[in-house]
Amino acid sequence: KSVRPKSVVWVLWGDGSCAYSIAEIEPATRLNLPFIAIIGNDGSWGQIEREQVKMLGSDVGCPLNPATPYHKVGEGYGAVGLEIRPSATEEKMQQTLRLAQIWDRPGRLGIRDVDSDCEKNRSLCSI
Repeated sequence: KSVRPKSVVWVLWGDGSCAYSIAEIEPATRLNLPFIAIIGNDGSWGQIEREQVKMLGSDVGCPLNPATPYHKVGEGYGAVGLEIRPSATEEKMQQTLRLAQIWDRPGRLGIRDVDSDCEKNRSLCSI
């Protein structure tokens, strides 16, 4: 955002990967560097789990809590937290994404419970 201040910046995270860097919302808020973050939540360290189960026959350590309110974590760092549930219609999803683009605050959007299972939702996995 600091390189292209007029651009809308999107961060696409999985629930596992955001654990490494979700705290970056705080300096973005403090430095007024707005971005929209989407967190696809499948309740798993999915990339690790796929190979681990093949190699070791166990998913130990891979499941995550699918009820983690990532939008609330973002609010704790000063962001605006919005949520799209799996039951949301396409219209509701579009409405929420448009709303996220209106606010000029860092971390404007934390979405949780977006079904990021590629087998169930091909549209999220074909970006």
